[in-house]
Amino acid sequence: MSRRTPRWTLAAACVALVAAPLLVAVATATPAAATTRCSPVSSKYIGGTLIGQDGRDINAQIGLAVVDKYGKILDLNGCRTPAYTVSIWMNKSVSGNGAVHTSATTRSWRLSHLPANAVKVWIEVWTRTNLPKSCASCDGPLDTHRYGFVNRRAIPVNKGTVRLMAPLHCGLGNGSTGTIQGTLTNKNGTKLSFGSIHAWSMLNPDGSKPLQGWGQARRKLGYYVIDALASGQDYVVWASYKGHSYKRYHVMVKACQNVPLRFVV
Repeated sequence: MSRRTPRWTLAAACVALVAAPLLVAVATATPAAATTRCSPVSSKYIGGTLIGQDGRDINAQIGLAVVDKYGKILDLNGCRTPAYTVSIWMNKSVSGNGAVHTSATTRSWRLSHLPANAVKVWIEVWTRTNLPKSCASCDGPLDTHRYGFVNRRAIPVNKGTVRLMAPLHCGLGNGSTGTIQGTLTNKNGTKLSFGSIHAWSMLNPDGSKPLQGWGQARRKLGYYVIDALASGQDYVVWASYKGHSYKRYHVMVKACQNVPLRFVV
């Protein structure tokens, strides 16, 4: 699978691929004099908790993109990288239904010894299930039948505990997710096959909202659906088609409702 790097006009944003997750943060144009040198490790850190909205421990991949003051992603040596800085894998043995917290599961995560040039961290959480696995140490595939994805934008390093909560599907306990879905056509009504389609919550990135949703679409010719989105918040939806990006802002997702959103090119 090829990696595409869409351009963003927001302050920053996240883009992810299913087979090879990739988060891209584009804060502002990098000054010509910006340093590209790597940096030594430091005492800086990022850490927090992750649970399902129903309080269960969940199987998830936490993709962390550590960025410098120019919004460029760093690896753990403080050098520029096009991928996640690191992924933290939570509860690989747990199914997509989550599990009651025991000594065999965890809800805490932490990344210590960040490079000295680390300033902020972007977070994408992908909910998963335990089977089937492609290798003994691997996690299972993405799974949103019970929990949706959660993210956080530009959290300062050394912030303290960053609370993350995966939204629970509408109809399950206190679940209140919503859905964005619609058609993909040209002006003549011909159905089109789009590239990636994603939605990101536009909530403030202050770390106080554990349920900050995002999602990626399931697609077929002329149609897409993004489900399991945390409700009660505006989203920006990005669709790509033949190298161009099409954006819709302030798409309000309400609890247990479908939001129709059509893309026409």
